[in-house]
Amino acid sequence: MNSNSGIILTTEGVVLVDTGQNPTDSREVVEAIKKLTPLPVRAVINTEVHPDHTTGNFVFSPPALVINHDGAADAMRKAYDPERANTLSKQSPEMREAVRDYRLVTPHVEYHDRATLRVGERTFQLLYLKSSTTLIAITRCSSSASVQSCAGKSLDQIKQELRMPEYAEWAYQERMPSNIEAAYRAVK
Repeated sequence: MNSNSGIILTTEGVVLVDTGQNPTDSREVVEAIKKLTPLPVRAVINTEVHPDHTTGNFVFSPPALVINHDGAADAMRKAYDPERANTLSKQSPEMREAVRDYRLVTPHVEYHDRATLRVGERTFQLLYLKSSTTLIAITRCSSSASVQSCAGKSLDQIKQELRMPEYAEWAYQERMPSNIEAAYRAVK
């Protein structure tokens, strides 16, 4: 399964969730961000330590602050393959260009069970669930009201009622029920 990147715009810059499956994906994320905003990527939140979530950290940091759970830096250093960039560069001319200047970038900030990150008008709650980081973004837009309206409801009720129309055009809508379940378990 491929990993995804999430681009979250704030008034102070971008918060990026994971950096792409590989360096060419990371470069595509850079281009997508440039189309959305002139502001820099302020933070990268890695949801796992695996390379398909973290290899592109070097594309964004500096200036971005990289965040992951406790022990992530050690795990990334332990699993680091110094030949990864060389191996990837043989895949295509595009990949060779994308891995130029590659270096391992481990988290600057690690958190234990949970952390709060504020960037611009948005507040992010990060929860470590042992298998990966779950990100619950609570903003001052309609999704905040939607999330708050779920208080005290069962998981089935939330799945039926939660609507976030501002994200209706996003890909992978079929993942919404499993994402709701993960957030529900994290909060419970």
